[in-house]
Amino acid sequence: MKTATLLGVTLLIITSCSYFEAPETPTGLTALYNESEDCVEINWDDVDGAREYIIFRGATATSLTEISSGDDGAYNDYDYDYYQQFYAVEASNNTGSSGMSEAVEADLNNFDSYETDNTIATAKTLVLEGDAPSQKHSIMPVSDVDFIKFAAQPPYGYNIEVPAESSIPLKLTLFDEAGNELASDSDGTGIYIARIGEWAPSVAGNYYVKIEAKTSTGEGYYRIFIHEWE
Repeated sequence: MKTATLLGVTLLIITSCSYFEAPETPTGLTALYNESEDCVEINWDDVDGAREYIIFRGATATSLTEISSGDDGAYNDYDYDYYQQFYAVEASNNTGSSGMSEAVEADLNNFDSYETDNTIATAKTLVLEGDAPSQKHSIMPVSDVDFIKFAAQPPYGYNIEVPAESSIPLKLTLFDEAGNELASDSDGTGIYIARIGEWAPSVAGNYYVKIEAKTSTGEGYYRIFIHEWE
């Protein structure tokens, strides 16, 4: 702090205010799954002088990419990724940016919010609304199977897809309400682990997709998409 006198008036010049310095590195970072909200809640201690926080996510603690920003010490990641469970935060203001916080790993391992869904009777509904209707599931242990329920009707067609990013070998089987098998796929070629494409129902009703491991190494997480088209 300094003082200066100009025309008999003493001025107080503040030079130590944190807003004139880059903020300190954020601490106290946590990343916890909230089942009721289906998101990863990220919290950290507020940093004196920070005007903005940058949130990072990645597959490892050293391979992080910016995903969002905000002005307080909390962020809910509704687009969380089972394959990118590490989070870190950086603080910034008009002067500069802090260092990146120590990365923490979210508590998503061995967790599937849709369980129990191992039979047609316990299948969880996938609502076909929005740009990319999907659900995130796990095959764990390898003997696990998942069922998804969705409503379909003529004249619409449907693509049921597990993208290659899921990386575990899977088999998809489509059933009608009576349990009759309609289609299946497990070829794992191209950009998909498995895909039932250009399928169209003959009658309106509920349909079911069974997802299971294709091999004894098919354990892990995946995202399944169902696209409706006309």
